[in-house]
Amino acid sequence: MNSPAVRPERSTHQPTMDHDLDPAAQDTQATFIDDAPSSAGLRQRLVESHGDQPVAVLGRLGTRARNAIERMKLTTVAELIERLDADPDSARAEFGKKTHAELLSHLDDAARVGVTQLVFGQPSVPKTAHDLFVAWLRCHEEPREREMAFLRYASGLTLQQVADKQVPKVTRERVRQIVDRNLTCDRPAWGDVATSILDPVEALLERCGGIAPLSHALVLSGATTASELEFASELASEMPRIVVVTVDGTSLVSRLSVSDTHELCRELWRELDSALARGSRLSNAQEVLTEFGIRLDKPLELELLRDCFKVDVQGEAAYSNRRWAQSVWVNELRLAAGPASVEAIVRSVKEKHPGVPATPHNAATHFMRS
Repeated sequence: MNSPAVRPERSTHQPTMDHDLDPAAQDTQATFIDDAPSSAGLRQRLVESHGDQPVAVLGRLGTRARNAIERMKLTTVAELIERLDADPDSARAEFGKKTHAELLSHLDDAARVGVTQLVFGQPSVPKTAHDLFVAWLRCHEEPREREMAFLRYASGLTLQQVADKQVPKVTRERVRQIVDRNLTCDRPAWGDVATSILDPVEALLERCGGIAPLSHALVLSGATTASELEFASELASEMPRIVVVTVDGTSLVSRLSVSDTHELCRELWRELDSALARGSRLSNAQEVLTEFGIRLDKPLELELLRDCFKVDVQGEAAYSNRRWAQSVWVNELRLAAGPASVEAIVRSVKEKHPGVPATPHNAATHFMRS
């Protein structure tokens, strides 16, 4: 019986282009492959660029990874990489196999795309409170947590309102825990950025004695809503928390508690009313502001008096809100220069002073006070 023909083995590599046969081209290709950075090479680049910076700059790490780093007292990026690369077997035993792999992958990603891109999801750090919140929200991969953060800070809902919108339902306390946990995890990497964004607001509060108009704080921080401003404050590190307080319809920012802010405003109003009762002069109101440690340039000082403390300034004269309204009615009565109906005076006040509630009842009340 004839034995089957034996075919010669074929090469697994079939040249398809001329340069496959060119030794010079093969040398170039080998050089290119050798130049591709290894995992250890990527981490060495990270040591050169961020080695002396705290581990926190690497962004969010898993709970086990953070605990292991704290337990080993590794404070800088260089110390962490040195510990991971010194003896791989020993490192896997110290960190745990899964945590060891997680850290190496995170470090390689940081070296490959850049620390800023990895942490903030964009090539540059956010410059405004609005950009900070948008970037932080984008980095949330878990849909439910992202929705909670959006409702809390973009829509300005309370914790209870956020909880009521969840399906299935959760408690107010659970929402608070999830939001606080995310802020705590991101504060080491994001906190300094938030602090730098809020530095102008903090300087304003320092000059204003602890309270300032919300409108100015929004402009200085680049926030579009009060909730974005409060978010940046909660994320900031080493800075007193800034709260938004509404006092008698006026929105203020304060580094005091809500109750202390209300008390400070009431005390200022009492002093301003007393000072302006002695004489309706702007200098009297300015002296009160100085006594409370408020040091501002003239335009902002006038805005603070008008928007926050309901003082009307007319040239060098100043009136508290109630006393100014009183003066409006009295002036209209004098301008009538004779008998005039209440209705005619009400019409005149409405035309000249739209901000004054003008009704026959109000007119009679102010005339009786006079």
